[in-house]
Amino acid sequence: MFSLSKNIIKLSPKSNVQTLGKRIKNKISSIFDSRIIDVIDDLENMHLICKEDGEYQTTRVWSDAMNRAHMELISEQQDMSDIRIPVIHALMDVYANDINDETLVPMVAAMIWLEEKSISS
Repeated sequence: MFSLSKNIIKLSPKSNVQTLGKRIKNKISSIFDSRIIDVIDDLENMHLICKEDGEYQTTRVWSDAMNRAHMELISEQQDMSDIRIPVIHALMDVYANDINDETLVPMVAAMIWLEEKSISS
């Protein structure tokens, strides 16, 4: 399971990420666009996204993190019907499992928005 310590989420290898996904789903509805914009610089600095032709896109670093997340979830036989689950895993991997809720929630929302945008293009 995950534990909260000083507002930092630490996931053990056998964490129930679906529980975290549900918490994030409840918070996403209250996120304003400005909070997502605030994390764009962080995502860009971590090389998870880049701006090309005036539009943000995910990078190879992000693709690699998502691939690792999918492989881990498959090996654990976890349900991946909810896109937030691999996105949370990928972000936790990139940030070495050390990220606070206030940052994680808008990052998940931003990355899902970019993933959905790239699929619809």
